[in-house]
Amino acid sequence: MPADIFGKYGALLELGARRRFYALCGLAVVAGLLEAAAVASVMPFLATVAGEGLVPGNARFAGLLEPLGASSPSSRLAWLGGAVLCLLVLANAASAATTWSMLRFANRQGHALSVRLLASYLAKPYAFYLHRNTAELQKNVFGEVYRVTSGALIPAVHIVTKLAVVFSVSALLVLVDPLMALAVAAVLGGAYAILYRFARTALQDAGQVSVEAGTVRARHAMEALAGAKEIKLLGRESQFLQRFREPSLRWADAQTRAQAISQLPRFALEAVAIGLILMIAIYLLGAGRGMGETLPLIGLYAFAGYRLMPALQLVFAGFAAIRNSQPALQAVLADLQASYAPDYAARDGAPRIPLESAVELVNVRYRYPGAAGWSLQPVDLRIARNTSVALVGTTGCGKTTVVDLLMGLLRPEGGSLRVDGVDIDDTKLPAWQRSIGHVPQQIFLCDDSIARNIAFGLPDAEIDRSRVEHAAKLARLHDFVTGSLPKGYDTVVGERGIRLSGGQRQRIGIARALYADPDLLVLDEATSALDNVTENAVLEALQALAGRKTIVMVAHRLSTVRACDLICVMEQGRIVERGRYEELIGASPRFQALAAAAGA
Repeated sequence: MPADIFGKYGALLELGARRRFYALCGLAVVAGLLEAAAVASVMPFLATVAGEGLVPGNARFAGLLEPLGASSPSSRLAWLGGAVLCLLVLANAASAATTWSMLRFANRQGHALSVRLLASYLAKPYAFYLHRNTAELQKNVFGEVYRVTSGALIPAVHIVTKLAVVFSVSALLVLVDPLMALAVAAVLGGAYAILYRFARTALQDAGQVSVEAGTVRARHAMEALAGAKEIKLLGRESQFLQRFREPSLRWADAQTRAQAISQLPRFALEAVAIGLILMIAIYLLGAGRGMGETLPLIGLYAFAGYRLMPALQLVFAGFAAIRNSQPALQAVLADLQASYAPDYAARDGAPRIPLESAVELVNVRYRYPGAAGWSLQPVDLRIARNTSVALVGTTGCGKTTVVDLLMGLLRPEGGSLRVDGVDIDDTKLPAWQRSIGHVPQQIFLCDDSIARNIAFGLPDAEIDRSRVEHAAKLARLHDFVTGSLPKGYDTVVGERGIRLSGGQRQRIGIARALYADPDLLVLDEATSALDNVTENAVLEALQALAGRKTIVMVAHRLSTVRACDLICVMEQGRIVERGRYEELIGASPRFQALAAAAGA
C-alpha cells in the first residue's frame, strides 16, 4: 500500500482526531499483548495435559503453583485451565473495548467529515453551483463520505487493531521456535502479498466504476422523483426507470467485484493454514520429537492460527477496502481541499450595511465559468435609495446576471459593486447581503410550516410571529393563511411546497424577502406565477413601499413596471436604453416591440 494513500487518509483527520487515533492505537497494542498472553497460556496447559510437566523451567513454575494448593498434576491442570480461561476473557474484553472505541471514532469522523464537506459546499460562491449537479454534491455528502468511512476509516481501524494482534502473537511464536515461525510467516505473508498484488488494480477499477455509476444513478433518481408530475402525465415511467436501472446495475456489479475480491483469500488461506499445521506436525514427529513435546507446539500453532486467521483476513479485507475506496476519497478530498473556509459565526454576527445613498455597478463585466463570450459587457448602473428600477429585455439578455451581481452572488471580473461609494469586497459582502431581500422566479420551500418558511432557517426561539404576519400581509398572503388553513401559519407546505398553488408559493417567497425589512428588494420575475388579480394586489403592496424601499425588478410583463422610476432596456449583455415607461413607450422601438410582445 503506497505511503501517499495513508497520507491522503490522514488529511481527512484534523489534528485533534489524529491524536485520538494514536491513543487508540496504543490501546490496540495493549489488546494485542493480552491476546498474545492468552495464546501463550495454551502451551503450558497442553504440556500438562500431555504429562510432560509444563515447559522448560517447569519445576520453578510448579513451585509457584504449590502455595495455591496445586501440588498434583490434576490441580495444576485446573489452575492452568482457569488461568487460560481468564486470560482469554480478558483478551476478548480488551479486544471488544478496543473495537468499540475504534468504531465509535471512525463513525464520529464520518459524521465530522459529512459536516465539513457540507460546510465547504455552503461556503463556496454561488458560481460554484452553476456548474455542479446538486445530485452529485448530495451523493458526496452522504454516499461518498459513507464509502470513505466504511471503506477506509473503519478498515483502517481493523488493520490497526488486528495488526497489533498479529505482531504480538507472531513475536510469541518467534520466541518459542524462531525458524519455524519465520517459515510460517514467509508462506502466509507471501500468499497474502501475491493475492493483494493481483487484486489491487481490480479493486481500484471497481471503486472508480462505483463512483461514476453512483453519480449517474443519484442524478437519475433525483430527476425521476422531482419530475414525477410530468413523467406521469407523459407516461415516461419506464424510460426514466431504465435510465436509472443501467447505472444502478453497473454500481451493483462493481460493489460485488470489490466485496468478492476482499473475501476470496479467506477460502484459499484457510487451506494453506491447515496444511501448515499438518506439515509442522509431520516435521516435528519426523525430527524425533516425542508426542509430549509435539502436542504443545501443535496446540500453540493451532490456537495461534485460530486467532490469527480472522485477524489476517480482516487486515487483507481492510487493505482491499481502502484500495477500493480510493476514487471516493479523491472525490471528497478534491472538494474539501478546494473549499472556502466557512466563518458562519462571523457572517451571522455581521452588522448590516445600510443603503443610505445609492448602490452602483461601475463598469462591470462578467463571464460565466466555461463560457466563451461575455455574458455582461461593461455595465454602469446607479440605483438611488428608495427608488424603483426595472430591467427588461428578451430572454438571455443579462437581466438576472445584473441582479446577481448587485446582490453579490456573482463577483464581477471587471469593475466593482459599490454601496454609498464604498467598494463591496469579499469581507463586506455578508454585511451587504443582510440588507437584501430577494424573490426569485422559482421559490424554494422547505417541507415545513409556513411560518418557518417565511422566517427561513431561523430557530423557533428567534422567529418573530408578528413580523411573519406583517410580511405576509404585505405579500397579500395573510388572509389566505388565516382564512383557509385550519393550522394557519403552522400549516406544513409539503416538499417544495407541493400542497400549495404556484401563486401561494410565490407569495410566501415575497413574504420571506420582506421579513427582515431589507433596504434593497430584488424581484426576479417575482409575480410571473400569479394570476392577474393576485398580481395586482401584490403590485399594490409593492407600490405602497415606493419611496420607503429600494426596489429592483426583473420582468417580462411590462405591465408590472409601469410605476418604476427607471426602466433599463437590456440587449446582449448591455443596457441600451433607459427612461420612464412613458418616455420609452413613446420613443423607443425596442421597448415598443417588447411591449407589443408582452401584450402591454
